[in-house]
Amino acid sequence: MLYDTEDTIVAVSSAPGSSARGILRISGPESLQSLDRVFHPQLSCDSLATASWSRCFGCVDVSEGITVAVKAYSFPGPRSYTGQDMVELHVPGSAALLQMLLQRFLAEGCRLADPGEFTARAFLSGRLDLSEAEAVGEVIAAQSDAQLRAAQRLLDGDLHRFCGEILSRLTDITALVEAHIDFSQEEIEFASPEQLQTELSDLETSLATLLRDSVAWEQLEHLPHVVLAGAANAGKSTLANALLGIDRSVVSQIAGTTRDILTAPLQLTTGECLLMDTAGLGAVEDILAGQSQMLTQNVIAACDLLLWVFDASADQSQQQHEQTLLQQLIAQFPPREIIFVANKIDQLPNPDEPLIVSPNYQQAAVIAVSALTRQNLPQLLGAIEDTLHNCPQVSADQQGIALTARQRHALQAGAAAVTQARQLLADQESPELLALELRTALDELGAISGQVVPDDVLDRIFSRFCVGK
Repeated sequence: MLYDTEDTIVAVSSAPGSSARGILRISGPESLQSLDRVFHPQLSCDSLATASWSRCFGCVDVSEGITVAVKAYSFPGPRSYTGQDMVELHVPGSAALLQMLLQRFLAEGCRLADPGEFTARAFLSGRLDLSEAEAVGEVIAAQSDAQLRAAQRLLDGDLHRFCGEILSRLTDITALVEAHIDFSQEEIEFASPEQLQTELSDLETSLATLLRDSVAWEQLEHLPHVVLAGAANAGKSTLANALLGIDRSVVSQIAGTTRDILTAPLQLTTGECLLMDTAGLGAVEDILAGQSQMLTQNVIAACDLLLWVFDASADQSQQQHEQTLLQQLIAQFPPREIIFVANKIDQLPNPDEPLIVSPNYQQAAVIAVSALTRQNLPQLLGAIEDTLHNCPQVSADQQGIALTARQRHALQAGAAAVTQARQLLADQESPELLALELRTALDELGAISGQVVPDDVLDRIFSRFCVGK
């Protein structure tokens, strides 16, 4: 798709469904003129076309006999989001009303925007580079706190600034090498081989560091898995229901009630995790119980956090049995992180006494709760959140930049070309070959910001956006 930026586009920019406010967005050369033809301001709004941005109250005749009050925001180019004259109309968030308003502007000659076309125009006008434009889509699509924080880093320009610095230095090196080729008959040394080696080695190290410290975007799409496990009848299902605030799991006094892995999203203060209630571990009495325990062991081995639930009110022999189960489990399926949850403290004679758990796996926390009375559940939720936030596989704050597959591929190809150029220089190969590798590195790294990118790549990127963004 080749984007035509000379026509005026319109789309509903707010999310589908009813809401307090809906937004219609218009961008293009005729945006302000289209607004003038349908918008009736309460007061004179001469500033709509002159100020850096302005707001005006008024109404629009959406169809014969139907007038709606609107707030009109104008953003004259080139300081708007798209770099063009741009208008937003804020109205009551009725889906039917927004469609009527959309049809009104389509009748005035506007064209319905394609998916992502507003952000595409922001990229084509130089308001955003391609990595920042991709970040807009990732912010919209974010389903977890980690994804949102990582997308915000891209939108803030972290990758843009890094690539800009690398490209600037690489351009200088390429210019020196090509000047040497152009003036090879002259006794002029633009840069010594030692100086070029140092520069290329520094670039190689910088690119390798970014790739090493970055995280793949696909990894952030994974919600942290928190598994409830323990011996049968430790109260895992009751605890799962209490944490979720809904009766997700069947609760019974009969041991072994849970057979399948029951999952549900658990909302935390700064994000979500996937809570998994598992079958009780212990003696296997039938084939079905054995299969259930195998499923439990598999999810424990792959989880981000294990909540080992044990009955704090059980007798000494039962507690020793549960500790043996845990030792065997850790030996075969070591979890990434673990929190001990002493359940049923409401049945203890002194529920406030500190509990000692052995073995002290990785100095894991011990949280004493009552799933039945919900005692100390806020402390358990806080411990879950703190553990997941500090887990390097889960936290985006402690990691480098999150890279999409396209960005990572371009960085890897650019880094490989820089490495090849440094090797050619060390082997004293012809400067023409060196310049070719440097040009390849410039093209690959330039593709990240969109300086060099085919139209079909742009189509794939912006087609993932919703209409109106």
